[in-house]
Amino acid sequence: MQNEKEHTTVSPIPSEELYRFGADGNLRMYSYDRLFYSLYGYDGGTTRTYKYSMDLSPNWVNGRLEAVNFNLHNAMFYPNAYINFNNNGYYTKHYYNGMERIASRLGDRNISINVNDPDLQDRKWQLDSNIRRNIVDITGYEFLPVGEEQDPDDPKPIFELPQIGITGLHPIGSGDIYYYHGNHLGSTAFVTDQTQTIVQGFLYAPFGEITNEYNNSFGSYVLPKYSFNAKELDEETGFYYYEARYYAPPMFTSRDRLFEKYPFMSPYGYCMNNPIKYIDPSGDSVIITGDDEKMINKAMRQLARQSSNLKFMRNSATGGISVTGEAKTEKEVYMKNIIQSNDVIVIVNVQDNPIINYNGKKYKMTEGGGAHMGVSHIYEYDNKEQLIRTIAEATHFVNITRFLEADGNGELLWHEIAEGFECGIITLNNGVPNSIYGNKDNKVYTEAHEKVNLIFCGEVESYDYYYSGGIFSRSYYYINRDKCKCIGQ
Repeated sequence: MQNEKEHTTVSPIPSEELYRFGADGNLRMYSYDRLFYSLYGYDGGTTRTYKYSMDLSPNWVNGRLEAVNFNLHNAMFYPNAYINFNNNGYYTKHYYNGMERIASRLGDRNISINVNDPDLQDRKWQLDSNIRRNIVDITGYEFLPVGEEQDPDDPKPIFELPQIGITGLHPIGSGDIYYYHGNHLGSTAFVTDQTQTIVQGFLYAPFGEITNEYNNSFGSYVLPKYSFNAKELDEETGFYYYEARYYAPPMFTSRDRLFEKYPFMSPYGYCMNNPIKYIDPSGDSVIITGDDEKMINKAMRQLARQSSNLKFMRNSATGGISVTGEAKTEKEVYMKNIIQSNDVIVIVNVQDNPIINYNGKKYKMTEGGGAHMGVSHIYEYDNKEQLIRTIAEATHFVNITRFLEADGNGELLWHEIAEGFECGIITLNNGVPNSIYGNKDNKVYTEAHEKVNLIFCGEVESYDYYYSGGIFSRSYYYINRDKCKCIGQ
């Protein structure tokens, strides 16, 4: 009887909140009173794929715990940044201007979408063992292992998670559309419908706590609540989901991955304790800019062609690039880390045959490729004029039309972005900015250029460059011509 008691009589502790985080800092489970649970799943990185909220319902028979069931409150699935749907199959579409979410539609009028329910279940049940282990830790219940027969002399309770049978996605009503109106920090100030009627509004404390909310039931269990910094608020925990980590105003729940570089700052602090001036966007370390929107759109298409797993969005106001999706290749992991870097900003100026100032002269770039224009350093100080961090800013010019002619799959643009990033890292390690134009005499540039070539193609190139008659042209070729195309012109 003693064994039976150990795994059947643990009682909930009133008003106790429990959290389970993964090694990556992602929240896996939240429990209140050990009876209410929220479960969170991810794509292998930091991009959320689902969220469940449910109650634990123990089934006691004659003083023995026979089974533990979970009664589902709601669930939300996130296939990508453009759509989410709940456990009833109601879906919401999201619209962006660059990477800024500007509107959400509750379905698409009368359009339904067929889904493959087994695929959804497979994704969810892949984490079942982790969910089971966490619930065992929290409740103290020892469940019957999957596939084992009951021992009549020492029976264990059966663990049953709710099953969601979704065969299709459907709009809600007529598929109304709602528009987000942000403040200077990108936080949602209010939401309007297609008749310009305000349907939701927020007032915030400086660090993001919501002090007043108009119509707090708007979009419940259908539309995620995007509020401070336009991030999703998990109302069950009060945390904001920032992808890289969670934010529980006024602190993050896990430390900054670059905390060792700034020992004088709290690794859990938000925006150097200056939330009125700064934001934490989980991106914007790569900026694509230019004078012609068509050229920028060409660059975005090039960026997307190199990856079938990552989705890139651009903030039209800042030019900043954000990325979602699971990076599955070495190059995808590399590019995602560059975009999410806190140390280097890469500015890519895309034009058609751009004019470049070099050594007091102007050169016209007529070949397809990019030109590295050096690295500057940005110094950030606290209110006592103490240096708290240094950020490297690398600038590249790109002849985007010729890029498309020379390389239709986007590898050249990825090369230029990576090259700028590596130049920035080298100058930070050296402690000295590098304002010299990229050529073979610039050791910072050549080191970065060769490293990127090795990462992308496993080869270092030979050099061929020239300036003639006011025309700028510079070509770098890989030694292994069969492996890669001409790059970095």
